[in-house]
Amino acid sequence: MNTYAIPPLVTSILILAYGIFVLRQNIKSSVNITFSLMTFATFLWLFFISMTYLSPDEKLALFWDKNAYLGVIFIPVTIYHFTVTFLGLKNQRKFILLSYIIAIIFLFLSRTNYFISGVRHYFFGYYTKAGLIHPLFLIFFMAMILISIYNLYKEYKKAEIGSLRHVRIKYMFFGILIASFGAIDFLADYGVEFYPFGFTFVIAFIFISGYAIVKYRLLDIEAFTYRTLGYMAISFLILASYTGVFTLIHRMFHKKFENPILTGGLLLVFLFIFMGIKNKIWKLIDRVFYRDKYKYRETLNAFSKSLNVLMDLEELLTMIVNIIADTVRINKASIMILDDGKQEYFVKNQKGISSPEVRLSKDDPFVTWLFSQGGVVEKEMLGMDPWYSKMKEVGLQRFRELESEICIPLIVGNQMVGLLNLGKKISGEIYKKDDIELLSSLGAQSAIAIHNAITYHSLEKRTEQLLTMCKIGQDVGSSLELDTVAKTLLNNIKSTMRAEIVSILLLDEETERLVIKASCGLDEEVAKNTSLKIGEKISGWVAQHAQPALVNDIESDPRFAKRSHEKYYTRSLVSVPLMLKGKVIGVVNVNNKETKRAFTFYDLEMLMGICGEASVIVENARLYTALRQSYLRTIQSLAEALDAKNRYTRGHVSRVCDYAIKIATELNLSQSEIENIATAAMLHDIGKIGIKETILLKPGKLTDSEYNEIKKHPETSVKIIKPIGLSEEILSIIRHHHEWYNGKGYPKGLIDEKIPIGARILSVADAFDAMVSERPYRKAFTKEGAMEELRKCNSSQFDPEIVETFLKIV
Repeated sequence: MNTYAIPPLVTSILILAYGIFVLRQNIKSSVNITFSLMTFATFLWLFFISMTYLSPDEKLALFWDKNAYLGVIFIPVTIYHFTVTFLGLKNQRKFILLSYIIAIIFLFLSRTNYFISGVRHYFFGYYTKAGLIHPLFLIFFMAMILISIYNLYKEYKKAEIGSLRHVRIKYMFFGILIASFGAIDFLADYGVEFYPFGFTFVIAFIFISGYAIVKYRLLDIEAFTYRTLGYMAISFLILASYTGVFTLIHRMFHKKFENPILTGGLLLVFLFIFMGIKNKIWKLIDRVFYRDKYKYRETLNAFSKSLNVLMDLEELLTMIVNIIADTVRINKASIMILDDGKQEYFVKNQKGISSPEVRLSKDDPFVTWLFSQGGVVEKEMLGMDPWYSKMKEVGLQRFRELESEICIPLIVGNQMVGLLNLGKKISGEIYKKDDIELLSSLGAQSAIAIHNAITYHSLEKRTEQLLTMCKIGQDVGSSLELDTVAKTLLNNIKSTMRAEIVSILLLDEETERLVIKASCGLDEEVAKNTSLKIGEKISGWVAQHAQPALVNDIESDPRFAKRSHEKYYTRSLVSVPLMLKGKVIGVVNVNNKETKRAFTFYDLEMLMGICGEASVIVENARLYTALRQSYLRTIQSLAEALDAKNRYTRGHVSRVCDYAIKIATELNLSQSEIENIATAAMLHDIGKIGIKETILLKPGKLTDSEYNEIKKHPETSVKIIKPIGLSEEILSIIRHHHEWYNGKGYPKGLIDEKIPIGARILSVADAFDAMVSERPYRKAFTKEGAMEELRKCNSSQFDPEIVETFLKIV
């Protein structure tokens, strides 16, 4: 055994395993492909040159030597190809084909004595003897290498200093530069006797590029180590077998195997054997080295499916923190939630954190930066990637405060509902590529689940507040409808004060302007368009000073001036602020007595007394209306969020509402009936929030128990909505929108006219939109197909009159 052949042989196996592994990471990546071509060409050179060293005679040595040039000739071309692809040099792509053509020409020439005239016998074994045209190849070889190195150097200078691209090019530049020193072996082709040590520069290239791969997370370090060892072992077995068989044939038959077809055929046979057994070998390797990884991946996948089941925020957060901490095996984890009142993120749930009282303002630079990143951010990257340089100092400080190595912003739409912070692994390992991908996916799903839980919790709180306000309202007045309260107050003042004009202006807290809520005696246009700043005109003055105003004669009162453009004539007026706890909430104006006399202090005291009592009623009514509208918007937002979360039902609620309004309008229903139907349409599926997604998105037929869960959603919707105080007509539409005209629907099995007309309308609109939308278990109907289906179900599932009306307008 020639020991001089061992170093290049081992290096060839190493570079082959390295190249195959890189290719396997992303077989579609042009960078990975060209990198692997470069390593394969290097493998051919080193492997066949080691066979040359091992050859017992000159003929076999010459055969192996010429095969070595299969790799040598393509090394400079593949290096150039790789650098052009790696650097993204589109303007040089046209030269790649030309370089390959030249290489192929040299490949054919290498089979002649003009290129390789024979072999010399040195102390380490046989080696190439350069022919007449060999120097031309050397010129081509060095030119391609120098161009490649120049490209790397030029792009290195152009890249932003310290950027990830700058760092990666730097390592690749030095790796290829050092590897190019392997060309020193060409000296032995021209009679310089020394042991060719070019393989050492190849080893240096593997270590330099491998370090960059590991350091800058192009590949998984654990996978890199174990899989490379696996490839090395497999490659060694295949290549050793191939070499042994070929040498045995040569010695047995004493043949000169110069035919590349025969050589290539034998190599293909061994590659075919390798392809047949590689999957079994990889399963064995994965089972040995990746048992824990597979185990925790399955746990996380199962966990992500159960996220949306919990609606209790505390239970949900505890589950997220505990399962992630236990599965990924980290020492610290916390979830921060936004405190809307203080506009701060605070630790809502944690494990292992020593300072859980830490808070971050919503406007904190680190928080806004996290939101802009939109994904997993690692502490390590802050210190490594210059793109993060502006946030490096603040970011590292925040990571220390949060006791974390990873921050995952929990984003839903354009809102960041919280932060998931993860500390170091107990094992001390870094977070790997698979960890980041899984945590990123988990973060997105957790964000939706937390958002739903917060919304649901907010909904419950608003319901409690609303019930409290309802009770207060019953104590202070017979009605909490702001319009009704305003109209009643208006009529009472008019009759009591015997006034021609009465108006009630309420302060809009958002715009800080006074707008007319109710009036009598004013032009509709004036009432509609009046909007006063605080301090503007008499009403604005009263609101600004929180003082009443009694004006006997407006033209002679120095505090106010008559506006010539006013569309009504004011002689005398009383203006009193509506106040609650020292705060102005509106103004009541009374203009002109019916008797044509001026208002007196008696009138002023009367109006002040009425306004004092009315302020509580008006404020309660306004708060009730605002809360009800807010509650309704919350439910609608929740319905739309539930709707939008599923791509199959995205936009379903708004479309159904539009269809239902058109049907109701065509049937000449009253405005109040149309409004009731529209409200019901927006809220009809809110009850599905309690149904598991596995049921809602099931691609196959539902089981009886699953279908029974679906059938509960109308009653669940009513249960959620009822505390708002919506009319029974709206609740009835929601409750019965799945009833069938023939009595075979649910939940009550009502028949024909016993089903509320709004529910019958909603049933048609809901069914049509469901049919023309894609579902997990079927493709979308065409519009014509859906219309035909409505006709088929006419009189059985749907009211025939409503179907006919809908088909006219759709």
